[in-house]
Amino acid sequence: MSTNLNSGIRRVAFGVAVALGCLATGAEAQPNAKSPALTAAKGAFFAVSVADLDASVRWYTEKLGLDVTMRPPKFEKSTAVILEGGGLIVELMHHDDAVPLTTAAPAIRENYKVHGIFKAGVIVEDFHTAMAELRARGVPIVIGPFAATAQQRANAIIRDNEGTSFSSSAPAKPGCHSERSAKRGGEESQSSR
Repeated sequence: MSTNLNSGIRRVAFGVAVALGCLATGAEAQPNAKSPALTAAKGAFFAVSVADLDASVRWYTEKLGLDVTMRPPKFEKSTAVILEGGGLIVELMHHDDAVPLTTAAPAIRENYKVHGIFKAGVIVEDFHTAMAELRARGVPIVIGPFAATAQQRANAIIRDNEGTSFSSSAPAKPGCHSERSAKRGGEESQSSR
């Protein structure tokens, strides 16, 4: 148990060191010729463990238009690259001992059958433009896109070069997509009678 706890503490410490290292080093971003595909995201962040760090950095810069903002030195067995653009921050990490889910748990074929985060997402200001830009860049849209309804935002699921899926969604319209707003609407209509 203490080994798992120590390992978890080291991972958190590494993440904090990466974030603080960026501030301390003042590392300059490597500009990307393409503009970010998912523009006007509002503070989205996700981290992905990858088998091929260089190929993943290439994919996120070419397909999503993100800029490399930091390449901290290797820490223990982990190498990370931080990319940013349009309000989205992605941390790509390669750990020397990491294995694919199919190796670690061969009986499990779907990542959602393991407890923990299995998908991340970003909300973009102009969903339709983002979808057109992703298509133009050859990004696989594996589910959707779905139009907005009273019950859901416009959204789609895309997949990166290593098969990690994440969602792109439009902003919610006021009063939509929330159980709280549905309850308020019901209460208001009953109280106004």
